[in-house]
Amino acid sequence: MGLDADSPDGKRLLTASRDQTAALWAIPSGKKLVEVAHNGIVRSARFSSDGRRLVTASHDNTARVWDAENGRPLTDSLHHDAEVHHADFSPNGRYVLTASADGTARVWDVESGRSLSTLEHDASGRESERGHSERFPGPLLPPASGREGEKAGLET
Repeated sequence: MGLDADSPDGKRLLTASRDQTAALWAIPSGKKLVEVAHNGIVRSARFSSDGRRLVTASHDNTARVWDAENGRPLTDSLHHDAEVHHADFSPNGRYVLTASADGTARVWDVESGRSLSTLEHDASGRESERGHSERFPGPLLPPASGREGEKAGLET
């Protein structure tokens, strides 16, 4: 088991585990509040910036967005062709970025669960973008603030 994140309010901890689960714990009591499961080792788990959602990445080739209050899935599985090593929310919580052993990183719309953009890594280590979408014409993730997000047509 590994400690992955503490909640924005500092009252909960989120762990990812080899037992195929991620768990949310109360601080300081240590009481387990929520547990979510995958069909493979859970590599990472993160909170959204408002603390209301969780995202997990797993060796079952998926990431998943969950309700932090009750552990219910909020999206269908976000699929890759190999193990997903990392998943995290954008600063505004509207997107999830996943990174996989399949050589790709993908940006997903949290509301629809739809893949918006894919970055591939070629053998030389250079990156190239494919699947570029008019809905996501700019950088892979919106900046925390500033004009770049406005130029990309994203709300930051």
